[in-house]
Amino acid sequence: MRFLVGGGPGDAYGDAFDKVGATEVSEIKLEGARYILLKLDENIDVKGLETDHVLVKGRYVGQTLDDIRDDKDRRTSGTVALYLVEPTNVHHAGKRKFLRYIKYNGVGSCDPA
Repeated sequence: MRFLVGGGPGDAYGDAFDKVGATEVSEIKLEGARYILLKLDENIDVKGLETDHVLVKGRYVGQTLDDIRDDKDRRTSGTVALYLVEPTNVHHAGKRKFLRYIKYNGVGSCDPA
């Protein structure tokens, strides 16, 4: 599935990057939470971390990954918690040690493209 992902001012709060296209790679579970792993169409550079992968999960209580994918309720569906993934460690996705290689970026947007 395709998405448009953005971070920071204009989308929400956190470190800024302009909206970029992304493709869903997989759904993963880490410490009881479910995330969508996205491969960005281009690299982003946020405070010196250059990456082409991000994780997103629901920002609001009760918001599911299907809500993000479905985009029916525009008030909450596109608002996500956004995590940057260290590019050399994407292969650890879904493993417990993967938590060491992600960095919370803040609240962003993730809308079906």
